[in-house]
Amino acid sequence: MTTLIKNGLLYNGTTDAPEKSDVLLQDDRIVRIGSLQKIKADHIIDATGAIVCPGFIDVNTHSDHYFSIFSDPVQGDFLKNGITTIIGGNCGESLAPFSFSRKSVSTDWGHSEMSLGNIHWHDTKELFRVLQNKKFGVNFGTLVGYTTIRNFVTGGAMRDLTDSELELTKDILRDALKDGVFGLSTGFEHAHEEHIPQKEVFDLIRITGERGAVYATHIKNFEKQLIPSIQEVLRIAEKTGTKIEISHLIPAKSYKEEYQEVQKLVEKETAVAHVHFDFPLFLERIVPIHYFLPKWVHDETVEKLSVHIVTPHLKKRIINHISEFNLKNVRIAVAPRYLSSLTGKSLREIAKNFGMSLGNTLLYLMQISNMTISCAIEDVHKDAIVDFINSPASIIASAGASFSLDEFSSIPRENPFVLLSAFTKKQNIPFERILPKLTSLPAKKYGIERRGYIGEGYYADIVVARDGVISDVFVNGVRGMNEGKLENVFRGRTLRKVK
Repeated sequence: MTTLIKNGLLYNGTTDAPEKSDVLLQDDRIVRIGSLQKIKADHIIDATGAIVCPGFIDVNTHSDHYFSIFSDPVQGDFLKNGITTIIGGNCGESLAPFSFSRKSVSTDWGHSEMSLGNIHWHDTKELFRVLQNKKFGVNFGTLVGYTTIRNFVTGGAMRDLTDSELELTKDILRDALKDGVFGLSTGFEHAHEEHIPQKEVFDLIRITGERGAVYATHIKNFEKQLIPSIQEVLRIAEKTGTKIEISHLIPAKSYKEEYQEVQKLVEKETAVAHVHFDFPLFLERIVPIHYFLPKWVHDETVEKLSVHIVTPHLKKRIINHISEFNLKNVRIAVAPRYLSSLTGKSLREIAKNFGMSLGNTLLYLMQISNMTISCAIEDVHKDAIVDFINSPASIIASAGASFSLDEFSSIPRENPFVLLSAFTKKQNIPFERILPKLTSLPAKKYGIERRGYIGEGYYADIVVARDGVISDVFVNGVRGMNEGKLENVFRGRTLRKVK
């Protein structure tokens, strides 16, 4: 099958200036670029006045954490945003090696209980075999999470590893890298990794670097200890030479100066090493509802937490901890379908309707949602986001997931393409200077072959945008979105890092 996209303003995914050009697709590839007016094709799309660019690559996603990669295989929330490739396994948690013992408050894995019973893999080799038999609307690749490896080795126990267990984690990582994961991730801010000594993962980071893979880390502290946490990561980069990705570095209003300093530190390292940070464009942080809990309960299961909540002295401790947060700027971002009426509402509005305090309302929402709610916090500094967009060290990534309408209700978020278009126009910045942060830069860094660029022989992952709005999206040469409407097609592929 051939498709001709003609008369579009073509941005190839690099900093090259755009050119008016035609693009011919055959099956899953781009086969010709140029003036192709005499070429005949099975399908012709007139892109006159439209922008044509590569499909976006989102390296920080969580559809695997919610299991919505299976319950919502089209991954429509990503396609509507022009995202054709997603990377999972972030923040220390991945689909493999799988262990049921890892289900705790501090993970998202309990969000889709029906999916858990269908899991029939253990290691990454078995996982890839399963994924290759699945059909998705987008391309999917994954990192391997250190928390997942560690829990697999210890049975979920929070303790130091023995020497033999540490060697086993290295073997599991080597096997995962051989199987095709794009790198290793950690989530040191979370309770299940907070007390792990850095030296425990140092050799694993070095092994990752030796294979040319990425080490993506959710740092220990995004607030008071932000700069020391970043400096620790940069020292790892210097000692190991590993490609580093600092996950969802989102500038909080109350720490603007610290984030400005961090930006300078990372940019200095980016100039000599493969160090970047990723961030979403939105002015809200999306956090799981367990974010507000004290760390001493994060390693508990949801069942144990439900007991804590009704135990008077424990409930009091939890409420005292929750009261330390500024809850006035919190609203519900994602909720299970049976609580969809709460989606988008502020915690203050819900508390008023319930006749409860903000802290007690939050605790009650944890109970009735079985910890499946995510919240939006309005504390992102707008000026710092502008600086981040301009930074040579930044990659734009959503830190989000696509949700099945049957399971979850979520607040709509503005399209990153629309936001970038508006930003570049307002700042008088050429769009091609920013576009690589969504296309060729993540492709090159992660080793995602023949994607993130419009060139002959590359896979036909393409976005067409008209009047600043995405209208058509192609995944491997097939139209996943047609004139603004999602198509029920599954041409996404499971991606592996080539050795």
